[in-house]
Amino acid sequence: MAIKDFNRADLWFTSDGDFLIDASGDLRDTSDSGDELEGLKQQILHRVLGEQNAWRAHRDVTAGLEQYIGRAIDDEMLAEMEQQIRAVLTSDQYLEKSDFAIQAIELVDGVVAFMIYVNAAGQEHPVLTMAYSISTGEVLRIR
Repeated sequence: MAIKDFNRADLWFTSDGDFLIDASGDLRDTSDSGDELEGLKQQILHRVLGEQNAWRAHRDVTAGLEQYIGRAIDDEMLAEMEQQIRAVLTSDQYLEKSDFAIQAIELVDGVVAFMIYVNAAGQEHPVLTMAYSISTGEVLRIR
């Protein structure tokens, strides 16, 4: 995927996976967002948060973070999680390895933060940050 394609529209959805409806009753998409990277952010969220086998047509398009629930956080696990996310973002050439960077850190006991940066003009901050509870599998924060 080329940097110029980062602004492709995607369906809006909540962190719980519920799709949003626009004023006309249709599924809302990200084309009305003031953020040109909102479609990319939604695609990354789909891939990072999706559980294994959740998509019937694309069973392998997920990071499968649920496999880490209950494990103790250490540097090896953080590296594995980064690799899982990197693999799912590049699995079907949606992104190239050179298009983004990811960092996983332990925020507090049992909570991992992911920061995903994209190599797009003017991007100084992560396009996506999220906190994920290893004890429950719950997404605690998305920004």
